[in-house]
Amino acid sequence: MKCPFCSAQETQVIDSRVSEEGDVVRRRRRCTVCHKRFTTYETAELRMPTIVKGNGQREDFSRKKLETSFHRALHKRPVAEEAVAAAVDVLRAAGGAAAEPVRAVTCPRCGQPNDCAPARTGDFTTPCWCVDVVADPAVLAALPAAMRGGACLCRRCLTATRAGRIDDAGP
Repeated sequence: MKCPFCSAQETQVIDSRVSEEGDVVRRRRRCTVCHKRFTTYETAELRMPTIVKGNGQREDFSRKKLETSFHRALHKRPVAEEAVAAAVDVLRAAGGAAAEPVRAVTCPRCGQPNDCAPARTGDFTTPCWCVDVVADPAVLAALPAAMRGGACLCRRCLTATRAGRIDDAGP
């Protein structure tokens, strides 16, 4: 480790401590040439994924952009800053995992087109047909957790699950 005062390459570690969370190591060091002390912090360098935008452009993951987006989306809602930070942390932690892109134009239950106009056209200023539909909580509970929140149900699956024919709507 190079000394920040005299730029000497030889330094000695005096003390090492792990943070309470266990993700940062704090080291007190001493230069063997000028004998000054300094502190270094070590963290794991994670390679965050590249974000592929709707137009095909690729961009590095940015925590600041994600936080800004959350704040814009939630600016009229009573959401605590800690909740936003926790959500960003969860997304950042999951960022290293390879994930398939969400196909918002297909029904997560049967895979057929779901008639979601905003997802199909890319114009999210027009509301989807399902905004006016009041879904029964049992309908959503019938879906496996991995299928929830990715896309709208199609009319056929929503009707089948409302009528109690949950298994008929599946693949």
